Amino acid sequence: MVVDGIQVKEDKNNFYTFPLSGTHTVYIFINITNCTSLKSLFEDNKNLTSIAFTSEFNTQNVENMESLFDRCSSLVSIKFSNLNTKNVKSMNYMLHI
Repeated sequence: MVVDGIQVKEDKNNFYTFPLSGTHTVYIFINITNCTSLKSLFEDNKNLTSIAFTSEFNTQNVENMESLFDRCSSLVSIKFSNLNTKNVKSMNYMLHI
C-alpha cells in the first residue's frame, strides 16, 4: 500500500514500519478496523514530530501496540483522542524513547 507516496508494508493482521525523512506531522486516516497488531508501526522514525489519530484509525480490535512509537526521539505531540485501547493486551515499549 502507498500512503501519500510512502510505502507501507502490511499483511493480513499487521502493519509495519514505513520510512520518513525530514520533519513530519502524520495524520492517520487508514482504516484498520480488522487489524489486531500495530507492533512497531512508527518505530525508529526519528524525524516524526507529531501525530494525530483520526476517527478512521479505529483501534477497537487491536491487541498489540508494542513499540508503536519506540525510539521516535523527535516526537513531541500525539493526539490520542480517538485511540481505543480497550482490547490491547501489550503496550511494552509503546512510548519508549
